[in-house]
Amino acid sequence: DSLCPPATLSTPAATTKEGAVTLQNGDKRLQADHVSFTQGSKGFGADGNVRYSDNNLLMHGDKAQVNLDTTTGTVDNVEFLSRTNPGRGKADTLTLLGPGKIELTSATYTTCPIQNQAWSMRASSIYLDEGIQQGTARNMVLDFEGIPFFYLPYIRFPIGENRLSGVLFPGIGGSDRTGTDLSLPYYWNIAPEYDATFTLHQFSSRGDRLDTEFRYLAGATQSGQMDLEYLPTDVVTNTQRGRMRWQQSGSLSSRWSTSLDINQVSDTDYLLDYGNSLESSATTYVEQRADLNYNSDNWGMTTRFQRLQTLRNGSPSYQRLPQITLGTHLPEIPDQLNYRLNAEWVQFAHETPGMVQGSRGYLHPSISLPWRSPGGYFIPSLSLHATQYELTTPTSYGVSAPVLSLDTGLYFDRDTEWGGLPMIQTLEPRLFYLNVPYVDQTNVSVFDSADTTLGYSQMFSENRFSGVDRIGDANQLAFGLDTRFLRRDTGAELLHAGVGQLFYFADRQVYLPGGSVQTTPRSPLMALVEFQPLSGWRASLEHQYDNINQQAIYTQARLRINFGKDRILNTGYRYRAGTEEVSDAALLWRFSPRWTVLASRQYDMLNQRDLESLFGLQYDDCCWGLRLISRHYYTSTVSGTNTFDNAVLLELELKGLSSFGQREGIESLLKNLGLENTP
Repeated sequence: DSLCPPATLSTPAATTKEGAVTLQNGDKRLQADHVSFTQGSKGFGADGNVRYSDNNLLMHGDKAQVNLDTTTGTVDNVEFLSRTNPGRGKADTLTLLGPGKIELTSATYTTCPIQNQAWSMRASSIYLDEGIQQGTARNMVLDFEGIPFFYLPYIRFPIGENRLSGVLFPGIGGSDRTGTDLSLPYYWNIAPEYDATFTLHQFSSRGDRLDTEFRYLAGATQSGQMDLEYLPTDVVTNTQRGRMRWQQSGSLSSRWSTSLDINQVSDTDYLLDYGNSLESSATTYVEQRADLNYNSDNWGMTTRFQRLQTLRNGSPSYQRLPQITLGTHLPEIPDQLNYRLNAEWVQFAHETPGMVQGSRGYLHPSISLPWRSPGGYFIPSLSLHATQYELTTPTSYGVSAPVLSLDTGLYFDRDTEWGGLPMIQTLEPRLFYLNVPYVDQTNVSVFDSADTTLGYSQMFSENRFSGVDRIGDANQLAFGLDTRFLRRDTGAELLHAGVGQLFYFADRQVYLPGGSVQTTPRSPLMALVEFQPLSGWRASLEHQYDNINQQAIYTQARLRINFGKDRILNTGYRYRAGTEEVSDAALLWRFSPRWTVLASRQYDMLNQRDLESLFGLQYDDCCWGLRLISRHYYTSTVSGTNTFDNAVLLELELKGLSSFGQREGIESLLKNLGLENTP
């Protein structure tokens, strides 16, 4: 690290004078002005600029008694430097207890270099074991910039990468909703395949909360994590509150796999009060899901149990108990008939009395005859959408409709150049015709269908609804025109642009409850641009323009620039006519070798209010690091009044020892902002 040159001992060179001696036994080397020993013995006494070194240690002292054969002995008034990690220190007495094991009395220890010693540990005794990469200290005082700020009568700490059980350093943060948050974690290294962290939080405005994180490996192919948060009494609500999450995934065999994501909160406002991101406060559901998957070479099956717990501003939803899906994924064979099948059976349940419940079966077989050549393709396809319901009211009914599609496109390319760089430009026109006869579905229950957001890629889909409770009638033609610029040397895509539109030859009569018949003769004009001129630069734009009513109805623009390590700019804009207009920007910028600024803002332009603003500073070198972040974010609107929360997050890292503060919360927050390149 250029910020931290390699550590050296602040000792003078050995004085060369008559009687100076150097002794060596393998990797062990002893130098001093005077050395005494007994004939035939491996024990030596030394004084005057005593220096000792082996594969693990380099040290300098005034006086020593050392056995080079057993690597035991003592050195007085010593400075030492580890060869296997950045640790170094001083002690009144250093005792060698064997290879890689030392004990220090009246000692100091740090991983900082001499010229940049931000922190140090003082203790009555320190024991270091390079073999297990652990250290212990008694009567430990931690100094930061020469100021004592933490004391423990006993501590164990890592001096390498091995995990170690023990109390971790405390954290501090806070928000308007919880008050000051003081936390003290304890890490338990149970076994190579298990560990746990227990964290006690003391919220000044809420009370005490215990967090438990348990991680495990189940064999070589299964891994999981369980998180529990529990407040015996929230002093604001006077209730017990908490949260549970269990995640597990892995393989049972080469074809069978499992996935589990179980979430539960005690009440609808828990994430609003205790979540650490804007997404937490805006979340309307938490999922409880268990999947069992089977995949062969040509087909796959998933069995799923799913329930959504409704939070604030959410509406109760249907549970899938269970859902079984089956689908083929056969390779396409040109100039031959290709067969596909997708099927589903699901049992729906609902927590609200009186809601329609029951089962739904679904079949979607298809047949196609693809023709492809280097210059184009033509793919006619015929499929059947069929659903069968067995419900509480009415008892049973079925819906089916045939689907005909014709997909064709051409491919042209030419050699060109861009700023002197040899390129290939393509031109790719595409036509997609879709015909689905009208089938009355007014009385068909809606369990999981919704209107899809029409976009450039959705023009070429066979159903304008998500889910299978509705099959949209269609007599339409989609036209798309794409162009790409590809580097000749690597094939990398620098630019992709597309424009397209749907033309309707009939009204769309199928709609969801609350909807109506659509009579427009054509869709908005849709455009897409993706631009990546340089490594680390990426821009995208989606735009929809209603050329019937002469107005823009949707725009989304994103720009991400990575100027190198720790210099990132993200900015974006999203507009949907009459419902949404949001701008956002996020910046991470290292403006000096050690200092980085963090900033972001998300603004609701339609309602003229901040959604979230953040500002932070980060200091980082090889010895210590600091991150301080302030957040201001929107939580709700009550009677026309916007409510906001403020929070402060702090992390102090003493490298080679531990960190104080809220590292996990800060990392999660910055990842949501697209600033995950932070240290």
